[in-house]
Amino acid sequence: MPVLNALRRVPYRWRYVAAVAVPLLAAAIGYVLGAEWTIWVGIPVAIIAVIFVANAHGKWLDSVTAATLEVHGADSTRRVDLHPASEEARLANAINRLADAAIAALDSESATRRYHETVLDTIDDGILVVDQAGALTYSNSAAMSMFDFSSMDAEDDQLPLLSSKVNVVEVSDAARECVQTGSTIRQTCTLFNPTRHLDIWASPLDGDGDSGRRSLLVIRDKTAEHRLATALNEFVANASHELRTPVTVMQASVQALQMGGKFTGAEAEFLDRMLASTRKMGGLVDELLDLTMFDTGQTALNIAPIDIADIATPTCEDLRPIAERKGIGLDTAELRRDILVNADADKLQRALMNLVTNAIKFSEPGDVVELGCEARGAWVAVWVKDEGRGIDAEHLPHIFDRFFRTQPGVNDEPGFGLGLAIVKNIAELLGGSVEVESTLGVGSTFTLLLPALRPIHT
Repeated sequence: MPVLNALRRVPYRWRYVAAVAVPLLAAAIGYVLGAEWTIWVGIPVAIIAVIFVANAHGKWLDSVTAATLEVHGADSTRRVDLHPASEEARLANAINRLADAAIAALDSESATRRYHETVLDTIDDGILVVDQAGALTYSNSAAMSMFDFSSMDAEDDQLPLLSSKVNVVEVSDAARECVQTGSTIRQTCTLFNPTRHLDIWASPLDGDGDSGRRSLLVIRDKTAEHRLATALNEFVANASHELRTPVTVMQASVQALQMGGKFTGAEAEFLDRMLASTRKMGGLVDELLDLTMFDTGQTALNIAPIDIADIATPTCEDLRPIAERKGIGLDTAELRRDILVNADADKLQRALMNLVTNAIKFSEPGDVVELGCEARGAWVAVWVKDEGRGIDAEHLPHIFDRFFRTQPGVNDEPGFGLGLAIVKNIAELLGGSVEVESTLGVGSTFTLLLPALRPIHT
């Protein structure tokens, strides 16, 4: 009906005015014209009209409220019917646009989530997320394959416990410690039947609101790398053993020829070079064998209380002639006595010998190499300081790698790049570590940190 459609275009506030005013105005006109009964009819009609308008308005507001709640509850399929009145039309349009925006946001979030899950599923490392109750909230495909569980389905809408899915105690322990302490945990573990070697990193994830702290675990299967390293160590060990005998024979043969005294001039010079080369090769074989023994844990240790000065002083005296021939001084004034460590004397002397030899090698005539020690709480620091050319900052992270050598100088003696690797292995074998500080053009300081035999107060 035209009248009804026109009425629907009137804002509700004017509908209320009309519902009251029209009946009362008609009653007043009738009363003036002498029809007193119109007053008694106009008032009920006004009340009924107001109730009718309010009922219609209430139904529409209920639909708006329901649609708004559904949008808030992530159900964005509901739409509000557009009301002809301008105010209601604007509200309806706003809610409908909000629903459209919610759908777009949900689609974008879903696409982003699928993208992230796809990326995580392409990673070879296993990734797990565990909440503070020990429940497994996420697992990528690599972790499912690594620990042989097929899905994240939970019974009775409860998340599965990590221990029910991953039967590796070290993984559960790392997740629990990470959640409790809020610190990053790194550890390794070995599984048997079949044998596997795993590296485990656990990092804390702070939750939002009441979700609490969670733990992000990254598990890397290092089995293939471990097998390769084992095979390489076995090859190096076998090759070194096989080389040791012929090298020893060649060295003994050259020495026998020299002792005969039948060669002079160029021939004698050739023999000297052969002897130097065989000794160099023999040194390489010995160093490779030592590193192999370190790696395989076959190195025998003779641990005893040792005064650092009792090891460092004779080491410097043995190397002093070499330093003097190059015009380099050796300073042992900072070698304090009565600083004790529990260590293997031969291994410690080997480490100090390598460090001092290295310092002499990269020093220039007139430089001084300093050897000293001091107590640092529960640790003992033994340092070798030189005034040589220093080490470039980009090389420092690799200085203890095997066969690593910085760009040699013109007058540098040749080496194999194994000396510092042996120092690092010895330090770790004795329960300590080795550090380096270096500045180009100023020099380098290598410091051995070893556990003190007893607390020493400086």
